[in-house]
Amino acid sequence: MKTKKELKIYDAKRYKANKEKRDAQIKANYKSHEPPYYVIYLLPKNGYVGVTKNPKKRIRNHKALGRDITDWRVLHKIEDREMAYRQEDFYHNIGFEGGSGRRNIIKIKNDYYQVKVKDGDYNLYAHVKSMEDAYECRKQFYNKDLNLWGINGVDRLSNK
Repeated sequence: MKTKKELKIYDAKRYKANKEKRDAQIKANYKSHEPPYYVIYLLPKNGYVGVTKNPKKRIRNHKALGRDITDWRVLHKIEDREMAYRQEDFYHNIGFEGGSGRRNIIKIKNDYYQVKVKDGDYNLYAHVKSMEDAYECRKQFYNKDLNLWGINGVDRLSNK
């Protein structure tokens, strides 16, 4: 029978000998759980649309926050991050709730907002007076009405 001290030494040697193998296994398991695409999901009872790379974990978080996750479902699987966020913004613009509904809407001063949307290689900006106008600008972007938008920081409304 080994003493406590001998067992401690044995466990330390065994731990050290298997550390690389264990770390590689943990890393492989972690990567296998994360899909190579972004998932746009819907919580129908809350009218909530979100985007994540780890839907199981995100749904658990929603449940912990007290949201009803009954009948949640995947709406889209998209590999490109930017396109996934644009799709999520589209759902927010047509009335679904979401955590990132204010993404790229910045309050500059009292009653003055800047809205930014990336369209390919261009950053499109609009300057508006209210949050409602900011959401309306994003809707118009998704409807491809770019007349309200400036390209690369040039605001077409005020000719800045």
